[in-house]
Amino acid sequence: MADTTVEVWNMVLAYLNAGTVSSTTENSRQARALSVFADDTRQEMLRDLAPPFAHKVATLSESSDTNYTEYSYIYDLPSDYLKIVDLLDSSYYKYDTYYYIDDSHIYLNYTPGIIRYIYDCSDVTLWDNDFTEAYVLYMAAKVAPQLIPGGLKYQQQYLALYERKKIDAMGKAGEEEFNHDYTPQEYNDWW
Repeated sequence: MADTTVEVWNMVLAYLNAGTVSSTTENSRQARALSVFADDTRQEMLRDLAPPFAHKVATLSESSDTNYTEYSYIYDLPSDYLKIVDLLDSSYYKYDTYYYIDDSHIYLNYTPGIIRYIYDCSDVTLWDNDFTEAYVLYMAAKVAPQLIPGGLKYQQQYLALYERKKIDAMGKAGEEEFNHDYTPQEYNDWW
């Protein structure tokens, strides 16, 4: 649907009839308002919707940090990690067990530590149409008060539209099932 972040931002601005931007780093009122919310909004939506395009599988490396918990193993989470979808065993089947997560680690009682997770997918060319449209509406709701007169009134309208589009996007995410026959690299390459 969109080829660049600038294109997505201009979709937001088109909803608001608030001009355009030519760069995400330009010194305009529109770009500054959008940049305040862009990353947090994307990450929030990726966590909430768990869209298939934002899934990755990773075999985690054991952490060198000291483990002060009752768990046997401590693993470093990937730097692009946002949310755990599934724990996987060495055959890539779902593995139901207890675990604990802090800021950058996951604690488990089994090895190897393999997870399917939501990553911070900032590449808009990977986003599906429903996610892009939901993102545009949510961003429009967030920046409307800063960019247009009577923005609070419009904010409520865009939030209502976003909630409807979010339901569409969530339905798509639920349709995609994980295929355990893929290795992590094959799974990540597929997406």
